[in-house]
Amino acid sequence: MAFGAGEGFAYPEATADLPQPKSADPMPLPGEQLTRCDTPPTFPEPSRPPETRTPNRILSSAPSAPIDAETQNLPRPHQPCTSAPPHIKTHHHCTTSDGWRLHLVRTREAQTSTVTEASTPSEICGDASSPASSASAGCDVTASTNSVPPRQRRYPVILCPGLGSSGAYTFDLSPVVSLADYLASKGWDVWTVELRGNGQSDRPRLFVRSRWWTIDDYVTKDLPAVLQYVRHATGAPRAHVLGHSMGGMILTRLLALGGPPGEAVASATVVGSGCFLRGSWWQALQHTLWLARFLWLVPAGATLRAYSPLALGRAGLQLVDELYFWPPNTDPLLARALLARNFSAISAGVILQFGSGFGIRGLCTADGKEAYADAARLARVETPVLFVCGDRDRMCPPQGAEATCALFTGSRCARFTKLGPKYGTRDHYGHFDILMGHRVEQEVFPLLAAWLDEHDGADLDPAETAASSEGATGNTVAAASVATPGRFTAPQPAPMLRSKL
Repeated sequence: MAFGAGEGFAYPEATADLPQPKSADPMPLPGEQLTRCDTPPTFPEPSRPPETRTPNRILSSAPSAPIDAETQNLPRPHQPCTSAPPHIKTHHHCTTSDGWRLHLVRTREAQTSTVTEASTPSEICGDASSPASSASAGCDVTASTNSVPPRQRRYPVILCPGLGSSGAYTFDLSPVVSLADYLASKGWDVWTVELRGNGQSDRPRLFVRSRWWTIDDYVTKDLPAVLQYVRHATGAPRAHVLGHSMGGMILTRLLALGGPPGEAVASATVVGSGCFLRGSWWQALQHTLWLARFLWLVPAGATLRAYSPLALGRAGLQLVDELYFWPPNTDPLLARALLARNFSAISAGVILQFGSGFGIRGLCTADGKEAYADAARLARVETPVLFVCGDRDRMCPPQGAEATCALFTGSRCARFTKLGPKYGTRDHYGHFDILMGHRVEQEVFPLLAAWLDEHDGADLDPAETAASSEGATGNTVAAASVATPGRFTAPQPAPMLRSKL
């Protein structure tokens, strides 16, 4: 694999109050094995009285023991599983059709045996929707020897983050809690994405309006480029895509537009997201969004970084805390680390377009001509879709997610699941703690993994089966049931979960 010099995770400078890694060694270079899951925890245990909660056990494949309210001296939440097998995390880059370089992190479970893997091009250039572009891009292809597991799944999984967010933190706070590691432990080939302007992807240049982008660019350029790169790298004809927050809106619009990028999605999982934002606490700022025209870049990352030491503390602002988390379900140290490191400056174009989500049509294109949740377009989508939302999500209200899901009338399987004590979980769930809360590994992650299992390889035609067998070998997990087009099917809930339609 060919990588540029000095590439890798470059975390923003954190405030003094945030917990820091115990080792001062620099992060490994791209291509090296990152075994963060078998190291001491990055964050110290919270200094609060022990709670009768079950700990997060990263990568644990065994079912969790029943929760006994009378049990005392239980380990505190977010205690990492130090005996878990390590993961291979490698860095990749792809280039969009308009020249933005995007950063991806691939996570797979390591095995004891060592095999030789033919690396994929580190760059795929040109139009991401063209299958021939990778062959003509002149990309460097090298061979490397890594400890990699045999492929056990038909399709890889792509994790797409939300507004101004880095996928490396949204989905991967290992060794404490990590959806990427959890899915990798189940045999999935997981690709975490960082969209333009975020994380290690290309950043905008100040006062250069040509680097000004909108949410439409994520839909038509970024996600198609990622899909093409991942499919080329794995040899899979399609990929499962999971989008959180704005990532779910991008995924919804991609499916609505159809074409090769939409057809490349094997299943869609939308977490904490919907195209209708009426009722969101963000709506209080609706009449101030026009100021973004004069900022060009909205300094969301710097603002949240400055606030992070106060989050979920006595000096914190309850309205801000509950916008991002449901405080009783969130470890304060994890919340502060996420606010300090996850967010970047946001393009003014994204902010201005985001404001359309508060209207009756929901989120619309930048020119205002078409709604992302267009009923006619979504009715033609056959891809299985799952919407999961917390009952205390103040940023993307669950009623907006449910309304968006209801428009997928032609889907083979469309489900909406709401999380909260009223619906079978022990905790309420907010916007980000749906991926990092105290019991996500018992209540949320198994639900997402079961959905992927159900739709990994369902309804394949012979041509696709033959094509996928040439690129990689694996076992097909047949869907448990397929819905009649135009009707919802009852979900298959994970333990302790009930789905609400």
